[in-house]
Amino acid sequence: MRRIALLAALVQLSACDNSGHSESWRDLGELPVSAATELNHTPLIVSGDRVLVGTSDGIWARPLDGAGEWTQSGLAGIGIFTTRRHPTIEATVFAAGQPVADPQAPPFYRSDDGGNTWVPGATFPRNSFDQSSEPYFDLAVAPDDPDRLYANLSGPSVAISTDGGLNWALANGETEVFFGDACVIHILDSMPGTLFQGCEAPLDNAWIATQDIDPANPFTLSNFTFVAGGPDFALENRRPNGLASGPARPATVYAGLEGATIALDDSGFDFVFRAEDGSEDPPYVYVAAIWLDPDDADHFVFGGGINGENTELALFETRDHGETIRRIRTPRPLTDPSVEQVVTADDDALAVLVSHVDVISDASRRLTLFLVEGLR
Repeated sequence: MRRIALLAALVQLSACDNSGHSESWRDLGELPVSAATELNHTPLIVSGDRVLVGTSDGIWARPLDGAGEWTQSGLAGIGIFTTRRHPTIEATVFAAGQPVADPQAPPFYRSDDGGNTWVPGATFPRNSFDQSSEPYFDLAVAPDDPDRLYANLSGPSVAISTDGGLNWALANGETEVFFGDACVIHILDSMPGTLFQGCEAPLDNAWIATQDIDPANPFTLSNFTFVAGGPDFALENRRPNGLASGPARPATVYAGLEGATIALDDSGFDFVFRAEDGSEDPPYVYVAAIWLDPDDADHFVFGGGINGENTELALFETRDHGETIRRIRTPRPLTDPSVEQVVTADDDALAVLVSHVDVISDASRRLTLFLVEGLR
């Protein structure tokens, strides 16, 4: 109740920069448990009139409007790294991560009532030594068959479910999960037969690759092909932190990288934001969050955090596809803030999830959610 009492009333804030742009910010409050965003950056979804956020201790929720408080909405004891919405059924949402309280508990959960109740996966990859469940770092839902789900486990390992998340098996008959850092995956609505995957492995070599999906053989991924980085080191060690796409450029995948953002299509890729290691202008941001305007192919918002203490929020906007980029100023100071995710909240506002250090209680990272108008 310590922080909730301080934030019981929503604070209407505004921020502007020297370009004349201004935004209106509403502070929806700090979540009362620590973040679980170190290993991935997509714990946030908007479901109906509520917002759900995955944390180190399950799912927490609150209304988008009004002065409601954050309350736990299930999955206590599970560190939630990633959430996804069903593409056609608004009340169906998916959440995945790593069990904390019971290491052998399921890492994946499905809700068909907007996050009020959750059904766990029944079978899933386990560590062969202690039978603990393997963590799920990212999720992708097949746009042509939402019962077919893909999860990125450690390194490039992918698990697949064909029954909406009840049962899972590793792709291509693998029996062990590869060692490595968390990777990210994505499927374009316009290319349901292609799985995109971004990794940094091995030896600081970043890459994005595609694999073919065959619905007739759903547990098989074939034709692994580097489409950015890899053997030619074109991405250097710029680790992919997130992949995104939208209807305004339906054949383009955007990748948030270490110090960069790229736009990738069948002709290759271009840097739409790029900074060099150690640079302060522009800052060397580990881009984790990308929001693409569904109605404007040149307009998007992106952000993340630097590798070190962030003295100001690293949130940026471009309206000409990277030709000019402006920094969006936060209306109040945060300690070591990092943008984790930006999603559509409603027709007028974006939901911006920020992790930061909670200096009042301890040095753990917490999450605060803002609704920001003026960016759409």
